[in-house]
Amino acid sequence: MPRALLVRHCTIELFALRSGLAVEIHESLAERCLSPEPIDHWREVVERSFQEPGFRVSGGESGAETLARGWEAIQAVLQTGHLLPAVVSHGQLLSLVLHSIEPSFGYAA
Repeated sequence: MPRALLVRHCTIELFALRSGLAVEIHESLAERCLSPEPIDHWREVVERSFQEPGFRVSGGESGAETLARGWEAIQAVLQTGHLLPAVVSHGQLLSLVLHSIEPSFGYAA
């Protein structure tokens, strides 16, 4: 299993096992890729992505792209028919989704 997939799986795995819940992995909920290379000023890049959704670092994913894939995954989960589904992901993806619902929720929130 690729490391990134294992990390996403393990994020909720223990809770799900103890609760008797199934875990279904959606690749669309993967952590955002800011850049293929380390970025010293990554916090500034993340903050700017809330202000300018189309902004991206070369080779990275924009806030708008992250948001689109996050909504795609949430729509897929809602279409499963589960009574009360839970979505587990990483901070930037979920923060961008929440920001799209409530604009006062942003980088500093």
